[in-house]
Amino acid sequence: MLAAAAVPPLPPLPRSCASWRRWIPSTPFSSRDGPGWRRGTSGGAVHPAMARPPILSVALPSDTGRVLSIQSHTVQGYVGNKSAVFPLQLLGFDVDPINSVQFSNHTGYPKFRGQVLNGNQLWDLIEGLEENELLHYTHLLTGYIGSVSFLNTVLQVVDKLRSVNPDLIYVCDPVLGDEGKLYVPQDLVSVYQEKVVPVASMLTPNQFEVELLTGLRITSEQDGLKACNTLHSAGPRKVIITSALIEDKLLLIGSYKRTEVNF
Repeated sequence: MLAAAAVPPLPPLPRSCASWRRWIPSTPFSSRDGPGWRRGTSGGAVHPAMARPPILSVALPSDTGRVLSIQSHTVQGYVGNKSAVFPLQLLGFDVDPINSVQFSNHTGYPKFRGQVLNGNQLWDLIEGLEENELLHYTHLLTGYIGSVSFLNTVLQVVDKLRSVNPDLIYVCDPVLGDEGKLYVPQDLVSVYQEKVVPVASMLTPNQFEVELLTGLRITSEQDGLKACNTLHSAGPRKVIITSALIEDKLLLIGSYKRTEVNF
């Protein structure tokens, strides 16, 4: 039997460490392994300092921010969470994705199959996070949403997250359609206009979507800026029209609402 040896102090864990539990299968377990050590699932010894993970939202907030991303997921192609999560992680954000749908491919194809998350299922996930004190987010990002009931639940999520962090930044990509074709039921347009736009911090519609939301036809850059100002007046401080085809040129038009300072 091996004699117990002194255990050097454990180095601090990095913030980005993916695992908060260290298993040492090569270390035999015995009653003389030292005070506080216990048997791991693989038969090795586990140090008590690494036995339980901390609550990430409280103990280890990201220096950049924590994002809850509610978007679509497709098996084939890169849209929704598949195109958003990895770039945000590269920028240093902690990203928690919730897939509003899981489809074989995006809905621009002639056919698609898959599952749609409903509002009750979304709220169940939010309650699970809340029960474990994991609802402190700096950003909420939403994309494709396929039903009015789900979108109304997203609005409840916005209220819930802002009750935890009043400074929450809500970035809304109002995925409605493109090139004159709706991807979602017509009923969603009015919900976005009346309920979502007023609570969003930032909107990122394409040309077709911004025309639906504002009722304005965009045929010039000035038309685009006018549409941005219309949306600013409804709520969001920042608006980016991600693609606008004007005079055979594909433009990106960005705008932000300045804060008025009274002297």
